[in-house]
Amino acid sequence: MKAVRMILTACCFWWLQGAAIDPKNVVILVNHSDHESIELGYYYALKRDVPIENIVHLDLPPDENISWDVYLEKLYNPLMTWLLEANWMDGFGSKRKDAVGRQIALIESHKIEALVICIGVPLRIQNDPDRLPAKDAYPKEKLQFYTNRSSVDSELALLPFPKAAIDGFYANPIFSRTEPRNLFDLKPLVIGRLDGPSYESATALIDNAILAESEGIAGRAYVDIKGPHEAGDKWLEDTVDKFNANGYDVEANREEERFNLVDRFDEPLFYFGWYSSAIDGPFTHYDFKFPVGAIALHIHSYSASTIRTGSKYWLGPFVARGVTATFGNTSEPYLGLTHQPHLIMDALFKGMSTGEAALYSIAGLSWMGVFIGDPLYQPPLGLKMSPKNEYDILRTANKARKAGDKSAYKAVLFQHAESQHFSTGLWLYEYYLELDDREKAYDFLSSINQPSSDETRNWGILLDIAEGFFELGHPKKAEALFENLLKRTQSKRQLKLQLLKRGVQSAEKYQQAEMLSSWNKELEMLTKPAEDSAKQKNN
Repeated sequence: MKAVRMILTACCFWWLQGAAIDPKNVVILVNHSDHESIELGYYYALKRDVPIENIVHLDLPPDENISWDVYLEKLYNPLMTWLLEANWMDGFGSKRKDAVGRQIALIESHKIEALVICIGVPLRIQNDPDRLPAKDAYPKEKLQFYTNRSSVDSELALLPFPKAAIDGFYANPIFSRTEPRNLFDLKPLVIGRLDGPSYESATALIDNAILAESEGIAGRAYVDIKGPHEAGDKWLEDTVDKFNANGYDVEANREEERFNLVDRFDEPLFYFGWYSSAIDGPFTHYDFKFPVGAIALHIHSYSASTIRTGSKYWLGPFVARGVTATFGNTSEPYLGLTHQPHLIMDALFKGMSTGEAALYSIAGLSWMGVFIGDPLYQPPLGLKMSPKNEYDILRTANKARKAGDKSAYKAVLFQHAESQHFSTGLWLYEYYLELDDREKAYDFLSSINQPSSDETRNWGILLDIAEGFFELGHPKKAEALFENLLKRTQSKRQLKLQLLKRGVQSAEKYQQAEMLSSWNKELEMLTKPAEDSAKQKNN
């Protein structure tokens, strides 16, 4: 393996990380009425070396949804008083209140590098018509923003701006910037929420972030592009470009349907996509788990309507499945005011933390955005001298190959000789296929240690191998893989449906008439009852 290390050393690079957030300048907010919230706050302080005097305890209701009255009297005003008295903010406060109900304050500067919100702190503020300006005087072009509904986190990001209007959104002064435009302008707060369906899933956000920073991260990127608006598709295409430029193996899905149960989805270190109301596709495999350090975003208006469930919407289920950082919306944000995936990755590749990336990537505050994860988490995106696994090897080879190094494949070759891992085997298959060396492509495809078909999450990989056999003129080997999986579908109708659709597509593409006829018949039998039922309903 010494030769491999030499090749990798020649190919690797180090990413200069941005200045890390100082734990001494982190404030932790806990719900004093919730023992899990308190425990999590102290656990985080211990793990991240945050002084315990930086923990602020507020008596808050247990609900995720609260009114403006509760937000102001129980959260905003007590927190602002505490921050001023503890000298986290320079300025002055008053017991007098403005028209909104905020205690009047003037903030000149602050030293808060991040505010960490712990499980048990409310998530959403309900719309209050009595605190809105007169609708007939509201600008017509802004009527879609005629609400003061908001995420608690997005409101708290504006603590340094105590005079900000609460209707509509407040333009983020450091959107896609590292500093405000003007030297003396204040920065909004970096906010990170440690929350999820359970206390254990919330603590995992901390543990996974620290483990990823100390041991490194590796995996693939998956981007679901086809959505309802051209602008969002453009963001996601830009995201694919960023991953390609940095050597990641990227699976970009440009079909109308999202990644499904029989698509390849191994080691999803990054996932970005849209547009479904609830978690679906490969995430619903019973044994699905994100790799340590994973970052995910599914763009949807209500992806974070609640985060106390592992089955509804997106953020709660992502956290339940072990994601380390994720982004979403508590209510309708409109596309331009949600987190932008290409800007998230732009920030991370610049060396920012995930909390900073969340702030960098969203155009509006006092709005619907929420970031779940440790805001100090700084993904170690620089390639290491000692690769973590096959995915590190592939990334190194991709970078070298992009730079014009014709020997880039050698590192993958050495690694595959040791492990016969499907990821290196498929990479070498595609590499030699591009060179039109079909004999070597077949050798590597045949040498792969195929993952177990007992676990449905492996089926997408097995089908990629099967399609490779189709491509290389070995249809019987491909058919055997398909048929083996079909036997295992049993009562799993959705899985069988997607498997047959993929089989039909492959048989049609590679002109396998007998297989096409057989699988089409099975597909018709599977779908006909549903179609007949729908016709009867319509009649």
